[in-house]
Amino acid sequence: MILGTELSGTTVFFNGVAAPILYTSARQVTAITPYSITGGTVQVAVAYLRQATPVFTIPLAPTAPGLFTLNQTGAGQLAGINAIDGEPNTPANPVRIGEYISPYTTGEGQTIPAGVYGRLGGPSATTPVLPLSVTLGGLPATVQYAGSSPGQVAGLMQSTCKFPPGCRREDMCLYCRR
Repeated sequence: MILGTELSGTTVFFNGVAAPILYTSARQVTAITPYSITGGTVQVAVAYLRQATPVFTIPLAPTAPGLFTLNQTGAGQLAGINAIDGEPNTPANPVRIGEYISPYTTGEGQTIPAGVYGRLGGPSATTPVLPLSVTLGGLPATVQYAGSSPGQVAGLMQSTCKFPPGCRREDMCLYCRR
């Protein structure tokens, strides 16, 4: 299954390539940058009911990792799973030192095999071409897995990281700070 490139009358184009749309409202549009887009900048066009905004140019990087948060603002409680019990990482259920956490991220860049933008994850996993490093509580974490999340849309990456020794107790429930 492939996500559509039009949602509620909204379309987004990156260098003229229609992008899959996850969410749209009067104030925000969330789209997936197509894997085929390369270069140092990209021209973005947004249209609603075929009325286009002026094209704007934004920087483009091979990767631009970002963490998902529960409140969808990029700050606050991390959207992640404690691997030991499969439950969300919360103040009531913090990860423990030496255990694994699986945060949901995006911006992994091109994958092996090559990503198909908008495609829902299939039976074979994709992994990022470029290496991933993770710090938790300011300390390097061991990355056990980094790649697609089964059944989820291409562009959503899940990693499994071992929480390193030496972290403070307050780091065990992961919050994103701006």
